[in-house]
Amino acid sequence: MRDKPTRKERVHIQHKAVDREVEQRFVLAGTRLAKTRGLLFTRPHDKTLLLMPCNDIHTVGMRHHLDVAFLDADGRVLQVHQNVGPFKRLRNRRAVAVLERFTSCRSAWYEKGDVVLLGCKERG
Repeated sequence: MRDKPTRKERVHIQHKAVDREVEQRFVLAGTRLAKTRGLLFTRPHDKTLLLMPCNDIHTVGMRHHLDVAFLDADGRVLQVHQNVGPFKRLRNRRAVAVLERFTSCRSAWYEKGDVVLLGCKERG
């Protein structure tokens, strides 16, 4: 068993809910600097940011509204916030990761209880 994906693989999120399955691209923010920066100073785009480990975020300095989902260690969505404006602080003590994106994205967002699976996929 290997720890890191090879160059021929890409990481993706698979979103499983009761009646739907969605595959999304995301950007991993795993370093302290990347998590601190988050989506600050970026223009709106359709990618989802995964902050990990993380259970506390803020929107100080943000110019655009965000959608936020807190995940537990099993990938289950614990809490969902949509259209979060600037100068807010959100946290969930049970969360180990946070998904965030710009509210301007038109795709469906997570609901409490959804499960997010992380994995690698071979490039075709």
